[in-house]
Amino acid sequence: MDLVAAALPGVLAAFVSSYAAYRFSGRAGHVSESRAIRREAAADLSSPLRDLRSMTRRWGRVDMSQEDVGPAVTAWSDAFDRQRHRLPNQWRHVGRSVRAALGEVFGGVVMVDLRPDMAADRLAEPDFEWQGFADAYITYVLDAVVSWGDDQGSTWKLHDFDAWLEATGRRDRLTA
Repeated sequence: MDLVAAALPGVLAAFVSSYAAYRFSGRAGHVSESRAIRREAAADLSSPLRDLRSMTRRWGRVDMSQEDVGPAVTAWSDAFDRQRHRLPNQWRHVGRSVRAALGEVFGGVVMVDLRPDMAADRLAEPDFEWQGFADAYITYVLDAVVSWGDDQGSTWKLHDFDAWLEATGRRDRLTA
């Protein structure tokens, strides 16, 4: 009996330390895996966003057609569809918001992934003010996506396009 009483604290300590190591290593592995998935999702979303931002900046300065814009919008939409379930819940609007910003620049062709018949729609006339707004909004979204992918910060607030126009005072500039 004395032997059992003497060995019991050592056995309990070994069990507790083994269990703690198991729990902490499992969590560390899960956290590491979550970070890798988040980085991969951010990279998948960032590439088409960068392409669209570049097109927004070039429109009116470089010849572009529906055949250029349509596939770029479709690439963004496909990436968003693949990754939307990984994004923070309050970002459900991002696909729609990016489309709204692009629609102000390029017109109806940005609906090509939803309505293939719009692929033949003429591009909107260049409007450098709206291009600036869309460029700034896409940069805002891109910065948030990259920060989220890098796990920087604890809040992932991202305004939809209309709220962003309001919050940045750009909506007032349109009505003035």
